[in-house]
Amino acid sequence: MLEAGAAEAGRANLKKIMADIVDYHSSPEQAAETARDAKVGYLLLNHIVPPLPVPGMEKAFLGGAPTLYDGPLRVAADGDFLSLPAGSHDITVGRRF
Repeated sequence: MLEAGAAEAGRANLKKIMADIVDYHSSPEQAAETARDAKVGYLLLNHIVPPLPVPGMEKAFLGGAPTLYDGPLRVAADGDFLSLPAGSHDITVGRRF
């Protein structure tokens, strides 16, 4: 959608960037499939490119990912981190600020 909008606006450089992003970033669905297949305990999506334009867009951004991975799944915000304590299977979610 962003690529098409850049094309309509005559912004060839931005159109190219939007097209290139999918070449070297996973979609939420691709990340969910990988997490499911690897049997990971938590999927925290970060480095969202382009960034979500407004708060509250996480559900739309995730698309079908929640149907592909049934573990904890969320879009990271600045300062989020996961802690994996040694000798445990626990996953602790925290925020730096």
